[in-house]
Parts: sequence; structure tokens; C-alpha cells
Amino acid sequence: DVVIDARHLPLWLQDMKTPPTGEQNLPATNLKQAVAAFEKRMIVDALREAKGNTLKVAIRLGITKRIMGLRMRKYDLDYREFRK
Repeated sequence: DVVIDARHLPLWLQDMKTPPTGEQNLPATNLKQAVAAFEKRMIVDALREAKGNTLKVAIRLGITKRIMGLRMRKYDLDYREFRK
């Protein structure tokens, strides 16, 4: 059995804060959009925690560095924005 605890949740859920503003607040019109929004939020949260280190994020999320790069391109994310 897999146990989900707070560290598996997005940061805004861990802190019991309201979700950040932006596209993740828009209601998804279908499952594909909802999954994509959740995936992007997980990647963004992990990039913030890892200060843009995509290899650390890939390992944490259980994906390959190549898939991480593809997701970064899909969601138009730049690791350099998280190194600040």
C-alpha cells in the first residue's frame, strides 16, 4: 500500500493556504486539463524547492530527466526562473 502524506501534496496544500492565482484557479473543463494543471503545479512546486535543479526534481517526481525536459517545454517553464 502507498501512503500519501503532506510532502506529496502541493506546497499551498501543505501550508493550508489558498491556491496561488493564475491558471490553476480556473476550473478544468475536462479530466485532461485537470491532470495537466495538477502536473504543472507539482513541477513548479518541486522546481521552487530544488531551486531549479531539474535532475533533483525528476528524481523526486519519479520521472527521467528527459521526461522532465519534455514537461518543462510543454508547460513553457524555464529552470533559470527558479534559481533566484
